[in-house]
Amino acid sequence: MKDFTKWVDAWNTYNSAYDKAAEAGGGYSWTFFFMFLTFAASSVALFYETKRKKPIVTTVATVFALVGAMGVIQTVDIRSSKEIEAAVKVEKPRTLKDEIKHVWGLGDITCNDTGGDIDFASSKTRLPNGDSSCVAYRKDGIVEVVAHADSGKLGLYRKSDGKPLQSVGEE
Repeated sequence: MKDFTKWVDAWNTYNSAYDKAAEAGGGYSWTFFFMFLTFAASSVALFYETKRKKPIVTTVATVFALVGAMGVIQTVDIRSSKEIEAAVKVEKPRTLKDEIKHVWGLGDITCNDTGGDIDFASSKTRLPNGDSSCVAYRKDGIVEVVAHADSGKLGLYRKSDGKPLQSVGEE
């Protein structure tokens, strides 16, 4: 059985970084909305008041329109840079299937996702306990295996004799 806790930790770190990026960007969407609203309302006031020739209203509306426009530009720029910064700092971990292929040096592995306990397609933040019937494709041929996961560890066992499938570097 191989320890997959580092893989789980990598996904938790990855998901946490994107949650923080979303939180950081969440306030900016409200700022963007209010700045855009200020810009739009001031622009409408500016358009109608220029016809009436009232300089004080025109001046105030122009100032608010410019502040709103600058706020919109700044808000979009800030949000984008925070999202890019989060993406650059944390690399997306392998999927569970890809991690299994990497650890055991497999060309591919196909598992019975519907009847087994382990959901290879969507497992990202945890390794569920249980068994799944799989077919492993190796350089030396096709091997029917049972994937067994328990307490953050995962093992592949040959169906024919119940012996563990050796991972890369153990053969």
